[in-house]
Amino acid sequence: MLASICCKSAARMYQVLLVLFVLAIFHSPGLSGLIVLVSLIPGIVLSPIAGALLDRRGRVLLMGVDYLVAGLSVTAVMTLSLLHALSIPALFVIVGAGSITQPLSAVGARALLPTIVPRHLWDRANGLDSTTYVIATVLGPATAGLSVAVIGVRWALGIPILLYMCAAVALIGVKAPSPAPPDGATLLGDAFGAVRYVFANQVLRQLALTITIFNAGIAVTTVAVPVYVIRHLHGGSTTTGLMIATLGFFGFVSSLAMGAVGTAHRERKLMVLACVIAAVGLGLCALSVHNELLGFAALAMTGTANGPMVVTMFTLRQRATDPRWFGRAFAVSMNLNSAGSPLAAAAVGGIAARSVGAAFLFGAGLAVLAGVWPLVFPYKTTEVPRELTRFPPVVERAES
Repeated sequence: MLASICCKSAARMYQVLLVLFVLAIFHSPGLSGLIVLVSLIPGIVLSPIAGALLDRRGRVLLMGVDYLVAGLSVTAVMTLSLLHALSIPALFVIVGAGSITQPLSAVGARALLPTIVPRHLWDRANGLDSTTYVIATVLGPATAGLSVAVIGVRWALGIPILLYMCAAVALIGVKAPSPAPPDGATLLGDAFGAVRYVFANQVLRQLALTITIFNAGIAVTTVAVPVYVIRHLHGGSTTTGLMIATLGFFGFVSSLAMGAVGTAHRERKLMVLACVIAAVGLGLCALSVHNELLGFAALAMTGTANGPMVVTMFTLRQRATDPRWFGRAFAVSMNLNSAGSPLAAAAVGGIAARSVGAAFLFGAGLAVLAGVWPLVFPYKTTEVPRELTRFPPVVERAES
């Protein structure tokens, strides 16, 4: 869990710092949205291959590889920036290259959890694990904002580098279930098989549709909040960090509550409720462009929506996936769910340059749209479809 908190905090902090960095150095909301897009898309596109690797090799080792690559990419941005030798094309290349291995740690951690926790404790375990995301959403932005205010945006990039290194060190000596050797299928064959598996699974298709759009709605805050603070509140990086941290804190509280309450047999209602709360919260953000207190309250409401959505999503995906396909199917499913975030961030950069209120309303509209699909398309939530068990098994063995 320590490695997970360090890695996620570093990633969240880095994402906020990238936006603040581009706004400070290049003075362009549109460019900040594009850099968020580039920081996520390569990893999403290559996620099927990452999933196939996770079902073939030691997951802990591959998670460590991602921490190392991520740390090196942030180091490159920081070093070139301090030398005043960082061009926009170089920034895009470095950020994109650093994202390629990102699914290895994100999916690796998620694939390990259901193999080491009994099925009847999945809701509680997912509630606890989701708090690591939310802790990162609290600590990352708050630390990013404060560090930029104290030491400047360039030197602040050194903090996520240290966090990635701490995450790698925390994995030393960790023993966890690891896949058996390949059964003859090629790496690409496994990757394409995972894509077929996900799209043949009705529940995973539903999650891809609902969560992708929901995440896109929430993602508008990544770019819209810094622009809102700087242009309308005339604040700085500290206020920006605190506002995004507020979003994460209330997600942390609601995630803990959902883990204790459980999600079985009410998944659809919980997802719709989350979408409604997020839509109202983002709508209030649009009305608060000159009111800091209302802005904090609106972001608190928006963050509350993350708890029921995240815990429901994690547990539902585990119930609907054959354990033999946890690594590969999770890689495709998780990154499909994440695909909306960079696309929304890129789109909202241009919108926020003209109107921050319109950017928040765009996010609210996406949240409403996300809530429609669970109501329109019914699905079973408790069993793995029998026809999906025909794919080759992946047998777990102890990793030394």
